[in-house]
Amino acid sequence: MLTDGEPTEGVTDRSQILENVRNAIRGRFPLYNLGFGHDVDFNFLEVMSMENNGRAQRIYEDHDATQQLQGFYDQVANPLLVDVELLYPPDTVSALTQHRHKQYYEGSEIMVAGRIADHKLGSFKADVLARGEGQEFKTTCLVDEGEMKKLLQERGHMLENHVERLWAYLTIQELLAKRMKLEGKEKADLTAKALQMSLAYQFVTPLTSMTIRGMADQDGLEPVIDKPPEEMLGNRKTFMLSALQPSPTRSSSNIQQLPNQVTGVDTDPHFLIHVPQTKDTLCFNINEEPGVVLSLVQDLDTGFSVNGQLIGNKARSPGHQEGTYFGRLGISNPATGFRLEVTPQNITLNPGSGGPVFSWKDQASLRQVVVTINRKRNLVVSVEDGGTFEVVLHRVWKGSAVTQDFLGFYVLDSHRMSAWTHGLLGQFFHPFDYKVSDPHPGSDPTKTDATMVVKGHQLTVTR
Repeated sequence: MLTDGEPTEGVTDRSQILENVRNAIRGRFPLYNLGFGHDVDFNFLEVMSMENNGRAQRIYEDHDATQQLQGFYDQVANPLLVDVELLYPPDTVSALTQHRHKQYYEGSEIMVAGRIADHKLGSFKADVLARGEGQEFKTTCLVDEGEMKKLLQERGHMLENHVERLWAYLTIQELLAKRMKLEGKEKADLTAKALQMSLAYQFVTPLTSMTIRGMADQDGLEPVIDKPPEEMLGNRKTFMLSALQPSPTRSSSNIQQLPNQVTGVDTDPHFLIHVPQTKDTLCFNINEEPGVVLSLVQDLDTGFSVNGQLIGNKARSPGHQEGTYFGRLGISNPATGFRLEVTPQNITLNPGSGGPVFSWKDQASLRQVVVTINRKRNLVVSVEDGGTFEVVLHRVWKGSAVTQDFLGFYVLDSHRMSAWTHGLLGQFFHPFDYKVSDPHPGSDPTKTDATMVVKGHQLTVTR
């Protein structure tokens, strides 16, 4: 079912609509809901899909709808098994998460977690029953605690009590899903239980929030803005472009803090574009207000995108042009359903959909798109047949002119991005022509001004 808004004609009572849909389908097939735009009641669509063994997907207006639809279709186009059930020996496990699933799709996974009733039990068996195309499916899996721990370590799951936290996370998500379909005391009871587990296991969920207290680094690391490694600096030509937006010029004194042979954006926000053909680096600023979202990378072929939202200093002087920084980055690939939101406080996978939340104190690897969190420093995102990008965390010290933690974004590899890639950084991923002419003395006697023509724009630059 496709919809772009709320029910406004015919039957508009949501409870009645849900009942009508259940009676019409009667479990004979799954219902997939696609909600377009910002006006859609997506929670309502999710409940309808859950009640009818399907899925719901939001289609975002600011991305290619065709790519998003194709990505959703690819997820559900090939059901391999139906009526999947995992059975465990009596009295061996308790508090199981969902172990009955209506469908198992190609490329998906089924996770079941629970508590071992007998702590002395080192291994046990689980029977998997399902129906395939024209035949019954049955297999038996051996669960061995030692092998499981070894496998988790090999796959990079190094968080303490990872399996227990996985069980807690799955249980919380199931409680949140169930409460969507309930009212009154039943809903309140599930809410209280989900809240208690969220607090006990320190998960950020729709029921909780995260408070950051103080600026001190608990590990005693010096809380200074990162400096580039010495090997990244050298004798290179750097062209300083004036701001792309018509606004007052700001000081560029901090630009030397950034490595000058990479493509990326950092600090206030200074954009650096490395041009390997000429061994030059182009630099420019964007002067916008806090809250503005800038498109950094937009691959029109795949739908992959990176957007950054600006923040300012906590204390701003009215009428003065002050520094802005990136306080939030959104990385998404609608074709695969991957979304990542990064702030100086945490990293959220698939925000708004109950995805896992990591803090910068964690060290983890996520496998959907390879995301590696390096504790308190940076994270690296690698997209198959796409690019590799780095998000750098900047902690500021007490008394600094910069009063908020912020993020930097760097492009490590972009050669597989399509020729239709745009954005403030993306437009420079592939070779481009520019010409510098008419060098002449500038307002700064130590520097030379010149005229640059790049991508059809004539700019005054400082060399």
